[in-house]
Amino acid sequence: ISIGRKWKEIVDSNEKIFYSFH
Repeated sequence: ISIGRKWKEIVDSNEKIFYSFH
């Protein structure tokens, strides 16, 4: 299980959502 990779995917998607609000 690669938690780091999964976490990065979540962070990347969160950044897209975050930037879409600005």
